[in-house]
Amino acid sequence: MKLLIIAGPPSGGKTAVIRQIIKNLPEDTLSSFLKIDFVHATEDQELAEEFCIPVKKVYSGDVCLDHMGILVLDDALNWAKSLSKNIMIIESAGLCLRCTPYTTQSLGIAVISAISGTNSPLKMAPLLALADVAVVTKTDLVSQAEREVFRGSIKKVVPDIDIDIVETNAIQGTGLRYLMRRITNQPDMGSEPIVLRGSPPLGVCTICIGKKEIGWKISFWSHQVTGYTRSYIQRRLMVNKWSPPGKNCGACGSHTCSDFIECVGEGSADLDLCPFYSNENIMGQDNIVTLGNSEIQIKTATYSGIDVTGKEYDFVLLPLPGEPSARKFIVPFRAELVELWGIKKGDLVIGRPAGPGCPLYHALKLCNRCT
Repeated sequence: MKLLIIAGPPSGGKTAVIRQIIKNLPEDTLSSFLKIDFVHATEDQELAEEFCIPVKKVYSGDVCLDHMGILVLDDALNWAKSLSKNIMIIESAGLCLRCTPYTTQSLGIAVISAISGTNSPLKMAPLLALADVAVVTKTDLVSQAEREVFRGSIKKVVPDIDIDIVETNAIQGTGLRYLMRRITNQPDMGSEPIVLRGSPPLGVCTICIGKKEIGWKISFWSHQVTGYTRSYIQRRLMVNKWSPPGKNCGACGSHTCSDFIECVGEGSADLDLCPFYSNENIMGQDNIVTLGNSEIQIKTATYSGIDVTGKEYDFVLLPLPGEPSARKFIVPFRAELVELWGIKKGDLVIGRPAGPGCPLYHALKLCNRCT
């Protein structure tokens, strides 16, 4: 089965291009279609009625659009294979121009309108740089000179990559002959795992998880009350006698588990912010300490052999005496930010490995800095 992933900004002509692709495929081609959008889309129904093909639609809601597409892609491919289809076409609503949805073993098609402005290719560089083909639509509405400038802007984005540029009036289907040849020559997916072509953005802030306050000081290190009164939080603490496991993962928004305990005791954070918290995880009465008006139980972390993603692990790296966690050797993804931000020994940093690796964010204290 062939996989086509079509992305681009809204109203760029993606669905019109898809119509022409389906219309011009060989007669023995069995197509399937997946539409990914935020809250409203009708393209799936239109294509199903026009071409009598099986379609699916996914609304991402509060989740990043392209992230949702990546999450459901495996299920979508299994669905198309179960119907014995030999081509899967995926259309992204294209509202995120940074998290490009193209994967290995797919033909990545970026669709961009010629009337969007001659500098628009520069504003969506990742979307174009990782694509196999750039389809420029609505070329009948601009002059030849404007078309040449637009093509030059695309080449500026990918000066060292031989990206194919197809200019078309997608409504009429003119100029798409080369694109159809690329689709015909696209190999079927193999047995190798399918992965993203590029790395997604490294930064995830508290806005991403639902906070609304403006300003970086509040957004990144805020410990505001999340809908509970202080007295209610304290009552829950006193009843449950629970404490975090001491992993200092930073997922709760606090630098360390000890900071998190203090925030909960002050009423400025909720127990549910800790990914290890569970109403069923209620401990005994040993090692109870009083923090303000609350009772907290401090307990040494235990290890189940299963991490928070449900994967088994073989060993645990224990910290050196007097240190909160095991040491790591970190090579910054953007080394210049170390100097720009004045990061020094003793500072707390948060981040995750670039590319393949642990999907969780790490909170670390800098114990030494190499130059």
